Amino acid sequence: MLIIDLHTHINLLPNPLPTLLKIFCKQNLSLQSYVEISKKHQKKIILSPVIYNVLGIHQGISGVKHQLKKLSKQIQATDGRIKILTSKSDLDSDFDVGLVLQLESCRWIKEDKIQSTLEQLYELGIRGVIPIHFIDNWLGHSCNYPYVPTNSSNDKGLQVKQAEQFFEHCKKLRLWIDLSHMSTNAIDATFNFNHHSICMTHTSIKDINNTNRAISRQHIEKIVSLNGFIGLSPTDRFVSSTDQFIKMITYFNEIGINSNYGFGSDYGAPIKTDSGLENYKNLLATLTHSDLNQKQQNEFFYKGALEFLKNSL
Repeated sequence: MLIIDLHTHINLLPNPLPTLLKIFCKQNLSLQSYVEISKKHQKKIILSPVIYNVLGIHQGISGVKHQLKKLSKQIQATDGRIKILTSKSDLDSDFDVGLVLQLESCRWIKEDKIQSTLEQLYELGIRGVIPIHFIDNWLGHSCNYPYVPTNSSNDKGLQVKQAEQFFEHCKKLRLWIDLSHMSTNAIDATFNFNHHSICMTHTSIKDINNTNRAISRQHIEKIVSLNGFIGLSPTDRFVSSTDQFIKMITYFNEIGINSNYGFGSDYGAPIKTDSGLENYKNLLATLTHSDLNQKQQNEFFYKGALEFLKNSL
């Protein structure tokens, strides 16, 4: 295994795109480019690309199906070297690039159709969900990232009744819960429920760079105690430099944690990264020649995420 990235973006939105979305999606990488990286290193790559619902363009199950149809065409163009992974056994199957699909934002799901909608998503190949994105929704509060206005200045966490039903059905279907974008109180409330699997796929660490999107040591330790996963992102909304990103990786060892962490790039979103971390080629070169030891590199690049997938799929 070369690398596992548990949060990335592929442009699966309909064409032609509005001008604003064209700007947002201009960094999206093609699936063929991942195949080329895999072949160069002669090792597998696993990605977890997000499926969107975009208000005014397409939303609901029809929007999911549209993106999956577009994804299927892209996969066919790679002569079978890309495969959607939906089970633990798929991890050992033949592929260059494996895709584990997750849904980013559940605000469009109707409260009276939670079970049927989640069942449809599972049948379509979705294996993880990010319940809350940039905007507060019927499940609870966002972390109030400043680019998008929300009502999270009064952080009430989760809507407990709705969240209980939602999490119950996710657990039955073996869908993982991704805490990314949740407010602090929403994260705390989520820990009060039982889950099939839990993670935060793209974040940074408050003790190193204290932003609204960063995870606290307390939450790291809780996720690790549940055998979950924390994915570190090198983008500028999380860290300001390559040195700071490397400090995030070594932070886990410093607090006595040797596993359960890895990579969640957020590549393809409208964001910037420090030189040396802006793509897989440079990221691999930079971290391979850093002061990280081999065990730290392996854990970050693939081992932490692989164990999470083995336990979650």
